[in-house]
Amino acid sequence: MYKKRSSGWIKHIDFIIIDLLCLHLAFIFAYIMHFAGDTYEFGTNPYSEPDWVRFMVMMEILDFMFIIATNCFSNVLTRDWGIETRRSFEQAVSVEVLMTFALYVLKLGETYSRTVLLLTGFLYFVLTLLTRMFWKHVLRSRYTDAGKRHLLVITKADNAKKLADSILDNNRDQYVISGIAVMDSKKQDADIGNYNVVADRESIVDYIHYNWVDEIYIDSSLEDEPYYTELRSDIAKTGITLHTPIRTWDEEEGKEHILQKIGEKQVITSVINPVPAWKLLIKRLTDILGGIVGSIITIILTVFVAPAIYFSDPGPIFFTQTRVGENGKPFKIIKFRSMYKDAEAKKAELLAQSDVDDIMFKLKFDPRIIGCKKNEDGSIKKGIGNIIRDTSIDEFPQFFNVLMGNMSLVGTRPPTVDEWERYDLHHRARLAVKPGITGLWQVSGRSNVEDFEKVVAFDTEYINNWSLWLDFKILLKTVVVVFKREGAM
Repeated sequence: MYKKRSSGWIKHIDFIIIDLLCLHLAFIFAYIMHFAGDTYEFGTNPYSEPDWVRFMVMMEILDFMFIIATNCFSNVLTRDWGIETRRSFEQAVSVEVLMTFALYVLKLGETYSRTVLLLTGFLYFVLTLLTRMFWKHVLRSRYTDAGKRHLLVITKADNAKKLADSILDNNRDQYVISGIAVMDSKKQDADIGNYNVVADRESIVDYIHYNWVDEIYIDSSLEDEPYYTELRSDIAKTGITLHTPIRTWDEEEGKEHILQKIGEKQVITSVINPVPAWKLLIKRLTDILGGIVGSIITIILTVFVAPAIYFSDPGPIFFTQTRVGENGKPFKIIKFRSMYKDAEAKKAELLAQSDVDDIMFKLKFDPRIIGCKKNEDGSIKKGIGNIIRDTSIDEFPQFFNVLMGNMSLVGTRPPTVDEWERYDLHHRARLAVKPGITGLWQVSGRSNVEDFEKVVAFDTEYINNWSLWLDFKILLKTVVVVFKREGAM
């Protein structure tokens, strides 16, 4: 799911809030410094008198108007101490001048102390400078490679280093260059400095298909090449966010388009469903809250489930397995173990017996499940493993995955590595969002859906129509499905 980047002043809302808080604190300190120990009738509490509350509100409004009008946080993350000192001083002085003018126009000059006004400006300058530099340090420390989008750059060998350097110089907070694909030479023959050459013309589609790629940038130097249109078409099938030169852009079915700047060039970004950052923030906060509650329930369940598993088949209580997550990023999924310890080894022997198509693996009678046996009359005797799976208890440890950020409460089912390796190119589109404990497919008759293309259709529908309300409905329906035991999470 592609986070639509905020534009204008809204993308610096964190700095704006910090600045307004600094101004508020500066006013309080100035008031106390001036009136503490004095017999002045206002006392030392600025909130005790409406006049001083009005003074504070006026300054906050003027400061906010100044910030919006001057776009004073433009390129704030790249400004050093010297530039930030000058900008903070200019802003403090400007707010002081605006406040003085406002008091003169409103004929309130005699109501307030000039000392408080001047002290507020000075303290505001000091506080906002220090907090801005501190917050920039915090943000930069968060911009590790693990938290950035993995960008694949497709270009020609002679232009690769310059292009990659330009992207990092202008978008370092957003991307890590996960690889470069050179289209005019062999992969092993290209030397792009410190950048990793991962593909060439012959291997580019396979690389995109089977590797972790969040976004792709196609260089404008390729726009006149005969393979350009076909390459774009192949990428569109995967659902991966694609950045292309404006001159060669044409509308793609099922995609939305955003104009933005990457590196030094304007590009058209083609995405399945661009989502405002605030909606993704709410989704993540919901995940954290749900993850905490679910993890607590998991700990309680462990007290009862652990002995049942261990006495039925001594060994680990939890089962971990590598799954393929958002945009091909691998992670370890956590579940209560409901199968015998050698279940993974036996899977290869049972693949031919799968009750669904050749991509997903599912058996109505699975001898790998703890306690599951087939009677002489052909009926199936269920064991503790079946109970754990039928009641979806095995899924609860995934709430820890949600807290770690590998999964969401609602999303698409994360495939196993062997399933992913059998994907066709268009199947990869279902990895465009973070995998979920539950999802549209799971609450739409999971047990009855045996055609993988239908699973892909459900996931594609979810991605194309995602909203917070849709997530809420799926969560409610999940509760109903689990209690009625009509499927699993």
